[in-house]
Amino acid sequence: MKLCTIGCGGHSSDVHGPAQQKAASEGGIHLAACCDLNEALAETYRARFGFERAYTDIQTMIDREAPDAICLIVPTSVTCDLAVDVLRQGIPLFLEKPPGLGTAELDRMRAAADAGKVPNQVAFNRRYMPVVVRTHDILETHLPPDAIQQINYEMTRFDRRDADFSTTAIHAIDAVRFLARSPYHEVRITYREMPWMGDGVAAFTLDGTCESGTQVRLNIQPIAGKTSEGACIHAAEHTLRLSLLGADGRQFQGYLEHWRKDRLAERFQATGDLIERNGTYGEFAAFLDAVREGFTPAPGLDDCRQQMALMEALRRRLPRVDFTETRRGSLDQELIVSRLS
Repeated sequence: MKLCTIGCGGHSSDVHGPAQQKAASEGGIHLAACCDLNEALAETYRARFGFERAYTDIQTMIDREAPDAICLIVPTSVTCDLAVDVLRQGIPLFLEKPPGLGTAELDRMRAAADAGKVPNQVAFNRRYMPVVVRTHDILETHLPPDAIQQINYEMTRFDRRDADFSTTAIHAIDAVRFLARSPYHEVRITYREMPWMGDGVAAFTLDGTCESGTQVRLNIQPIAGKTSEGACIHAAEHTLRLSLLGADGRQFQGYLEHWRKDRLAERFQATGDLIERNGTYGEFAAFLDAVREGFTPAPGLDDCRQQMALMEALRRRLPRVDFTETRRGSLDQELIVSRLS
């Protein structure tokens, strides 16, 4: 399988390049070429991760290399246009989250993928972190979705003065939906604006319910005193506590305790190197397997509309998102996202 990568910047180099290199070392893919508008970045990426050639023009690379799959790791502002171009050419696509800036862009990409039945996967890496995989397995074994009473998820960062933190918060939104194993029903959002920290800086609290009846709360704090991320899941006779970040707040580690009837039933500690612990290698390997075997990668663009609607709501500072209409077959954004008076 010939792989090409579009985007050779910092995030791609820190996260996705090592995963691609590891996959190539284990056989089954050929790192054909990488591309970036910055020629120096493209050449550095090529040499560091073992790609054969580097390009500065995407279409030239595609025409010459005829890749079997493409990784798209670019700024969110250009994701949609580039993804649509790739999908229209029928090339399986692995793309960095979020898939566009909102639901309108997501729908453009979905239409391009659906038209040619092109495999695609969005890089929501939490789903593939070993600690989240193990948590999901325990839930599947012991607790159907409607047995989960509550999921509390906390994402804190230090000094993240992003004008738009929603594109990071979407990780938490997706992780909760994945662990709930149920679509969101309704979510109410409150905001703590901090203009003295910078334009757009705010903390978010999302309180809602899933279709299963599970109550959820997401606490998003971009400028807290410590970088951390984790969740607590409650059901009758069961509590699962998981930490996604290590003690230093910087390295993804993965630690889980499953308590049952007030006794510790299981303790899980993720091992392996960073790209294994943070799910980056797992998600990429799953995408490659899906393309090879001809099954649908997950999560695909079709799986991401609720996450994108909530991300967009955070950006627009909406106080409520009601997904009731989606169950009636409507995807009209004005019916899904509403502003309360």
